[in-house]
Amino acid sequence: MVTAVVEAVLGELAKGGIEPGKYAYVKCPECGLIQDAANAHCARCGHDLTEARRGMFATYEKQGVKPTLHSTPPPPASKQPDLREK
Repeated sequence: MVTAVVEAVLGELAKGGIEPGKYAYVKCPECGLIQDAANAHCARCGHDLTEARRGMFATYEKQGVKPTLHSTPPPPASKQPDLREK
């Protein structure tokens, strides 16, 4: 019981305090996959998304705005182009 609560809190902290059931998207700088900002690594290429997330949330905070929240997760990787394949 306590473990589930701790995991839920840690999950929200990883998402930058985004409310449950909402998604903020982040784009992988390596392959271009648009995915949930809660991901630590890209679901397609495994690139570390820490800097991308940190930069995204810092930019929004500096501008004094909140990130756009989506009610659905981003499209699957199979439906998005891979920028490495050019």
